[in-house]
Amino acid sequence: MIGSGVRIGAGARILGGVKIGDDANIGANAVVLIDVPPGRTAVGVPARIR
Repeated sequence: MIGSGVRIGAGARILGGVKIGDDANIGANAVVLIDVPPGRTAVGVPARIR
């Protein structure tokens, strides 16, 4: 599930049943394998929460 106001960078991959919270950011080319809390940023391969 992807919340509202989420920004997803070019080439990013969101795999599995991951939940992306409202107003979260996903960095370009990130590979998201874990839930991203609202308002947080996920970057890297595999993505880490910042």
